Amino acid sequence: MKLTTKLSIIRSTFTAALAAVLCALSLISLPAAGGRSVSLQHMGAVFAGLLAGGAQGAGSVGIFLLAGMFGLPVFPGRTGGMEALLAATGGFTAGYFLSALAAGLCAGSPRLQERRFSAVQWLRTAAGAVLGFAASWLPGICWYIRCMEAEGRAVSAAAAWQEQVLPSLPGEIPLLIAAVPLAAVLRPAAARLLYPDDDKEADELLASLSKKRKG
Repeated sequence: MKLTTKLSIIRSTFTAALAAVLCALSLISLPAAGGRSVSLQHMGAVFAGLLAGGAQGAGSVGIFLLAGMFGLPVFPGRTGGMEALLAATGGFTAGYFLSALAAGLCAGSPRLQERRFSAVQWLRTAAGAVLGFAASWLPGICWYIRCMEAEGRAVSAAAAWQEQVLPSLPGEIPLLIAAVPLAAVLRPAAARLLYPDDDKEADELLASLSKKRKG
């Protein structure tokens, strides 16, 4: 089996495994202010991006969202179906895709050269965590405001943030802090699995493209 084909299978399997973890996290929630609960899936999406990079992390969230859209009860609160995404808080769930993408693009894809305790990579990972954490707020708040307007209730962005984001922060911030060192320590292992030989893979891709041009 060619290296590129083998790695494609490994990466697809890894992406599907991350998606399965995101789905399983719907079974766990933490108490939050005002009698609400905090889903672990938001931090799961951010962590997926930090660990595997933008493409793999966002891909895993994409699979998770598709599973929920097709009716599997994998969204926060063990809900599923398009109606869950179209609900007033559905924009935050859809925003998990942006969370994983933003976190992964900032932290970068894991590489074999990384060390577990690199100050530069830890800073990139921390920045990616914060960026990914906040990335879902924009679609979430915008969609919440639109849904409230449809119900005849005018809500400002500040009010939406206070109602829908602020209560969850005490529960999510510790998860955010924990995600940074965990991802930084695990990224070298992810690199060995996903990107074990970049040079050889690049050579195979160039050879394949050259053969297609000649053909």
